[in-house]
Amino acid sequence: MSGEHVSLLRHTLGSRWLLLAFAAIFILAAYVRFADLGGPAFLVDEMYHVYAAKGILEGRGPVFESGDPYRRAVEVTWLVAASFAWLGESEYSARLPSVLVSIAFLIVSTIWVRREFGALTAAIYALFLGLAPFEVMVGRMVRMYPLFQALFCASAVALYYALERKPGTSANPSLGERLARSTGVNAGFLIVGLILLHLSNRLHALTGTIAVAMLCYALFCALMSCLRLLPESSRWGGRYTIYLALILLAPLV
Repeated sequence: MSGEHVSLLRHTLGSRWLLLAFAAIFILAAYVRFADLGGPAFLVDEMYHVYAAKGILEGRGPVFESGDPYRRAVEVTWLVAASFAWLGESEYSARLPSVLVSIAFLIVSTIWVRREFGALTAAIYALFLGLAPFEVMVGRMVRMYPLFQALFCASAVALYYALERKPGTSANPSLGERLARSTGVNAGFLIVGLILLHLSNRLHALTGTIAVAMLCYALFCALMSCLRLLPESSRWGGRYTIYLALILLAPLV
């Protein structure tokens, strides 16, 4: 067997064992979330979505039995109502959407971490996110937290890519590529990030911390560019100043 074949075999075995390791983490994470999911009675906070979901099934919309509407994280209430309609009303069916969102976010985000930071970092990330007691607890609750976590993280990544993703170099650039080359801001990621930011904000007000973080980031980078400490072509900070202006103008719009 040649050295090339040995190297290929090692690479294949390594990839296979790595895949098995991640699969084991995902299966274990799913097990601790599904185990006795319908056993414990509803917590007080879970009842908000449960009663509002019953109102939807009864044709009254997301309202309590008293008639008072419950609009907080109404998207989660609709998911619970859909689960009730499919599986019947129970603790298990009410918590099922949160569990599925939690597991889906774990898998998708681990794939992203693996691509960006490598296998070891992704394995550590998956272990902590998949098996941390607090993550398991909120991933089994009839609340907005799993979906909020997914949208929050996705919007933060998209908004970061809007600034730092290099534009394409094709000979016939699209409108978005031409805009990215001229301003340094990736319009596609910016639009996606703002949409995800809006959806995340509908679930929880903590989404505002992303805006604060991006504001500080853009302000710092714009300042560093003006001081010629970052390789930015514009004397006013280029894309960072543009992004900073968008953040400051957004509340006025």
